[in-house]
Amino acid sequence: MALSTGKVHHEELWQELVTNLELEMHRMSGSAASKAVYAASKFGHRGIRLYENAGRLLGEEASKLSAQDCAHAAGAFLRGPGSLAEQVVLKGPVGARILELGFASFDSQALALMLDALSRAAPSTWGVESMASSVLEELHGRARELSADELAIVVRSLGYLQPQVPEVLQTLLDYATRAVKEQGSSAHSLAMLCQGIAMQPSLSDASKRLEELLPEVQASLQEPEVPSAESAVQILWSLSRCKSSRDGVLAACDKVLSTRATELSANLLVRLAEGMAAVSRTGWEPSQALVQKVSYLLDMKRYDLPRGKLWRAAKAFEALGVSKSIFLEERDQPTAAKSPRRQGSLKPGPEPA
Repeated sequence: MALSTGKVHHEELWQELVTNLELEMHRMSGSAASKAVYAASKFGHRGIRLYENAGRLLGEEASKLSAQDCAHAAGAFLRGPGSLAEQVVLKGPVGARILELGFASFDSQALALMLDALSRAAPSTWGVESMASSVLEELHGRARELSADELAIVVRSLGYLQPQVPEVLQTLLDYATRAVKEQGSSAHSLAMLCQGIAMQPSLSDASKRLEELLPEVQASLQEPEVPSAESAVQILWSLSRCKSSRDGVLAACDKVLSTRATELSANLLVRLAEGMAAVSRTGWEPSQALVQKVSYLLDMKRYDLPRGKLWRAAKAFEALGVSKSIFLEERDQPTAAKSPRRQGSLKPGPEPA
């Protein structure tokens, strides 16, 4: 149960569960295995043994997998070791099962999860653009059936996949905004929606669309159940594309982050530093308390970052006027960086993805 939900917040316990899963994978059904490996991938586990064992089992159980199982498997393997993504999903038994079922048989949740999975693939992964185009074609035709949360996942995914047919993007954004207004939404989903809008460089009305969501975002940040620090980071970063009426929301993000920044990973702290710098360039200044806290935490967590990344935070702090806040070692310089792993622009035919 814990593995299927991913809701274990004790790292040592989680690692023990993952180790047991590696050993007991052969006893599981394909459905249970797809949920478990998906949860492990979301937690950040990338050990190849788990994925190899899951891949063998899913190959044996492929004919029994449901659409939801396929979406979970895709979400796991496209997050996991790149060498297995094509072997198991895009060119392998899970991909064959997806073709057998057809995307018309996927419900809206499974379709949203599939697009989310494809948006996380490495740039060189074979077959991503073609499959994402097919998924988006189905989603576009059923947009009115999607919930606010599902539409938020779709919009965030398109921020990475960069569709090249603006009419489809505009339609999905219209449905997403309408769903939020009618159904309400959590800070988590609103953060994904704002992020997806802000990531579209050619979206001429991005500022207007973000401004339209500000009342709902403000309310979500003031809910009794305090939003996560990660959601606050995404919202703050996104509002660098919003030109007006944003000060109240930014102040609420600042308050959440000043309290909860310690929960952020080193990678998210870099993103927060860049977000603060981006917003400051458009006329809003974060509190000194938040700036100092992020600087301190980044220095403390610097070795959790991949090589060649900390310089980005240092550059952001220079833009904020605190250039001496982070000392860069040789491993922190841009020349030490590896190539990024995000999927590139999607080039669909009649439909985008």
